[in-house]
Amino acid sequence: MTDFDPGRLRPMIIARNGDITAVADEIDADSEELRAFIMNTPVLRRALDEVIARGVDKTLTVLFKGLDDEDHFSNQLASAKEFLKSRAAQRRGFHHAGDLELKMPTKGGALTLTWLPPEAPSTGSGRGPAPPMIEGTAVEEE
Repeated sequence: MTDFDPGRLRPMIIARNGDITAVADEIDADSEELRAFIMNTPVLRRALDEVIARGVDKTLTVLFKGLDDEDHFSNQLASAKEFLKSRAAQRRGFHHAGDLELKMPTKGGALTLTWLPPEAPSTGSGRGPAPPMIEGTAVEEE
């Protein structure tokens, strides 16, 4: 087994977003050997965890920018749909991507947000009773 320097490898792993093959290519090492070393070296496993944590941070930033995009409703809607697939949304009752139906109004019409009815108990979905329908009117801001 090749001797690897964890102090040198850690910043490389982070800079390459956890791409171990790219790191191996750069240091002219076998990627399988390097991967085994990384997985058996706690400081380097934590570097891989940090890469994932940074990716989650960036993803949340993009998601919330979309939710806050007052100029582009389609970005808000797409972000909202993705957010409703999250564990946080599951804790609020959204257990399946298909639980929510949003009907967009024609200009000045009514916006309707409904939860789809639960599946029959025989399907084993575990979905409870349907929450109420929420209705409102879309008003164009000036």
